[in-house]
Order: sequence, then C-alpha cells, then structure tokens
Amino acid sequence: MHSGPHTASPAKPASFRARQMRMLAAQLFIGIAVASLPLAFTTDASARSVHHKKPAVARASSASPHARPAHHRNNPSLRRSGGREHHQPQANKPNRSSCCPKHAKAKPPQVTHKPGGVVVRPPPVTAVPPLVSVWPPPAPAPSAVFVSPSQPGPPAPLRQGPGGRNSGMPSPGETRYVPNEVVLEIDSQLSPRAIEALARRHALTHLDSRRFQLANAVVYRWRVLNGRPVPEVIRALERDRQVRSAQPNYLFALSGEALASSSPAVMAGDPAQYTSAKLRLPEAHAHAKGNGVIVAVIDSSVDGAHPELSGAIAARFDVLRAPEAPDAHGTGIAGAISARARLLGVAPAARILAVRAFGAAESTTFNIMTGIDWASTHGARVLNMSFAGPRDPLIGRELAAAYRNGIVLVAASGNAGPNSPPLYPAAEPVVIAVTATDAEDNVLVASNRGSHIWVAAPGTNILHAAPNATYRISSGTSLAAAHVSGIVALLLEREPDLTPDSVRNILFSTAVDLGPKGRDDQFGAGRADAYRAVSAIQRNVAGAIATKP
Repeated sequence: MHSGPHTASPAKPASFRARQMRMLAAQLFIGIAVASLPLAFTTDASARSVHHKKPAVARASSASPHARPAHHRNNPSLRRSGGREHHQPQANKPNRSSCCPKHAKAKPPQVTHKPGGVVVRPPPVTAVPPLVSVWPPPAPAPSAVFVSPSQPGPPAPLRQGPGGRNSGMPSPGETRYVPNEVVLEIDSQLSPRAIEALARRHALTHLDSRRFQLANAVVYRWRVLNGRPVPEVIRALERDRQVRSAQPNYLFALSGEALASSSPAVMAGDPAQYTSAKLRLPEAHAHAKGNGVIVAVIDSSVDGAHPELSGAIAARFDVLRAPEAPDAHGTGIAGAISARARLLGVAPAARILAVRAFGAAESTTFNIMTGIDWASTHGARVLNMSFAGPRDPLIGRELAAAYRNGIVLVAASGNAGPNSPPLYPAAEPVVIAVTATDAEDNVLVASNRGSHIWVAAPGTNILHAAPNATYRISSGTSLAAAHVSGIVALLLEREPDLTPDSVRNILFSTAVDLGPKGRDDQFGAGRADAYRAVSAIQRNVAGAIATKP
C-alpha cells in the first residue's frame, strides 16, 4: 500500500497532443514508404541496366545498322555478361550514349523498359561528366588520289634484341657481309673519350664515321679484332647501353649480266632498241622528256664522256674516294635513263647524279647509305638502285626517310631466280620493285619473283652505252629498273608535285597486264607504259592531281 499522498498528473495542453498525432502520422507514412522500397529499387535498377547495357547485336554483316563497332568488340568491359541482354525495337537505333567515351553525349536518349507492365523512364543524367571530355577526331584519310588494286604490306618485323629493341643480328645462315666489320649507331652526345672506351670494351678499331641527315643518325664503321665472329660481337654490343643499334656491314651486288662485250654497230632507230616501242617512248616524248628532273644513280663509275651522256651528268660523287676507270654497269644504267645520241633514253632531258658507291660490282651498307644521303641533299627526285642484297635495317631507315622527303625510289628486283627469297632494297615497302621482260613480253628467267614486284620493264638483250664510246648488249633487272626510273622522270616533269605514292600508283594503274589476269608475282601489275603513264596525268579545276578513267 502506498502511504504517501497521491499527486495527480497535470493535464497536457492541446498543442502537445496535436504534435503527437502528427508524429504518429509521419511514422505511418514512412512505414508505408519503406515497405514499398524493394519494388521501387528493383524497378529502377532494371531501368538503369537497360540504359547502360549495350544492345544485343545479331551476328550479321557489317552493313547492319545495329552492328557493334570494332572498338566495342575489343573492349573487355563491354563484352556480353552471362545474363540475358535486352533488345531494342528494330525501329530504334542502338543506344550507345554511355557505352564508351567515343559515343558519350550530354543527354542520352531515354530507353523504355516494361517489367511487369510498368513503364519506367529513368531521367537523363546530366551532372556526371563523361570519362573523356574531348574525343579527338579520327585522322583524315590519305589524300593520295591514285589507289592501286594492291599495295605491298610492311616488311616482317626485325628480330628483338635486349630491352625490346630491334636487333641487328644477321639472320641464321646469312653470310653476305664484311667478315671483320660492324656498323654501329651510337649516342651523338658521347664524348670522344667515351667512344674510345666503348671501342676498348669491345675490341674494335675505328675505320669511318658519318652523320646521316636522312636517318638522323651518327653511324660508325669499326673493324673487329681478334678474329671474333660478327654475330658474337653484335650480341655483345646490343647489351651496351651506349649503343643504339649494331649490325653487320652488309654486302650488295649490281644486278646485271653482260651477254656481249663487243661494240655492235648502232644506228638511230636500231631494231635492237625494242625498249622504245615497248614503252612507247616517241609518243611519251611528245609530252615530256624529263626536263629539269634529277635522277641519282647509285652504282659503279659512269663514263660521262660517252656521246650518249653528253651534257647529262649534273654532278658526281665518289663514295669510295679512289680512282677507277668508268664501268659498263654504271654507264649503261645512266644511258638507259638519259641517252641522247644514237640511243633513245627513256628521259633524254633528265640530269644524272652519278654516285659511285660500287667498286668491282660490290658495295656495303656504309657506302650505299653515304651515297643515298649525298644524293638527297643535292636535289635528287628519283633514286635508281640497280643492285640487290640482304635486308639491311639502316638502309631501310635511310630509304624510309628519303620517301618521306618526296624522293621516288626504284630498285631492281634481282637476278637470283624464281626460288630466291626477296632481295633488298627492292623488297622495302617504300621502293618500286622492277622485274625484267624481253621483246616478247616473257619474264627474264633469272629474275626474282614475289608479292613485292610492282611493275616490269624491258631488261633482256638491251643495247646500252659502255665506256670509251662503245656499246654492249646486256640483260638483267638493273636495266629494267633504269627504264622505270626514266618513266618517273617523265611524270615528274609533267607534274612536279606528284608524291611518291602517286607515282607508284600511276605506274601500277597504267601498266600493260601480262601473265595471269591482274597483279601476279612474276610481272607485278604488268609492263610499264611510258605513254599511258604520262597521259594519265591531268589537272582538274581545283588543281588536284587525277587520272583519266
């Protein structure tokens, strides 16, 4: 029993009771809202999954309006998941607004989804910026107008050396190099003392060095001491951090074979000069003769005193720096391009840079690079290379730089026969590789074959100039290459702004198809035609280069 006095609770005011009623009503409302949250969350998540998930694409042709772009197929984050993908109605375009930065938009289109008959339209998200704020536009397509049906692909990648660098190690079994020399590219900032230390470390003796402007490289030629194999020395050099590249001093040979050393009687318009008719030179010369175009001949010594070459030699450069009598090969190549007396050269008004890089029909990496570099700085628009040999990384770099500078590169495919692997520099992707044909349009039996062959030209039993005002009859892809170099000179006189790509494609598209229909490994696009090539050039009103259909 409670013994104390009983105190009654004071009465609560009406305003307090009203507040309690409002709180109870709010709790009831919140409870109802919480009970409905799972359904709302599920519905919203489904809507978002439709909005962000790329539409399923049927495996159809690339022309389908719903085909996935290639960069989606290669993106692991955009591949299909194990779940079922939603399909858009056929009338709607696929929603790619948020699949990747390339298709990012400020306001993605709304997507309709009907789970259980309920229509949910998620609002567009505008507050979240795209992952990439600026998407660079794709590079413009090349502006070359002449597009050939077939372009040679890039060469096989070079072997990898230490640190992932390209290796200059010769291929297994390759022996076409100077047996006791190496060619190195080293850091141009190295001091003379550091270079001497490098030579001592690797037991090398300095022979020559040069800065090559085209390749932007300082290259040294060294003699290997102690009789060590060249591959062993290169392997050690490639582990040296001060060496940028190392390779053998490769050997190259002139691509021609003399059939007669006598001096046949030569008359103007001699039938032995079937080249003139095959290339349609008289018709072509009505439009251009190569006036003002400089052609560099990287070859043996040229007899500039020959009547066929009177006034044709623009300049000379002797890479070997040793006196030598004029040679039949160099004289014949220069005459095939620019003969102007009894013989009819392909470009009789062209000027010749006579670059002597070959002695006794042989040259090396270092000497050929020296000749190419000199020609490029003395105005050459065409580079004739009637020689062949192994793949050479440094010469490849030099030629790629010349090509970028607008010099058209022409080379003999080689006379090693149909079973020979590709020979260089003809097999370089920037070079026009030329094979040889005869008066009946048969391919020269000794000529190389391959997918790199671009065009053919007469090169069998060719009457050409020889030293001491004589003439010879010879065969080989060397003379065929010289004939194509002459056609290039005609094109450049006709249109000086032609790029090397345009020249290549004009030759390809105007060649006379021989052998199997279309391009083939024997003739390339076919026999070059000087008249068709020169006639193909015209200027449209805008000044762009084009070809006649």
